[in-house]
Amino acid sequence: MRIDQALQEVKERFGTIDVLVNNAGRGYIGAVEEGDEAAVEE
Repeated sequence: MRIDQALQEVKERFGTIDVLVNNAGRGYIGAVEEGDEAAVEE
């Protein structure tokens, strides 16, 4: 689904968008307390 189509569907279903979270990026796999600081910050 294209972004503009998805946004239109959201507006039709819920009205306005009050909060938008961009959750793109890299993730750290594993428990933070078990990794060294450099690996967690990387």
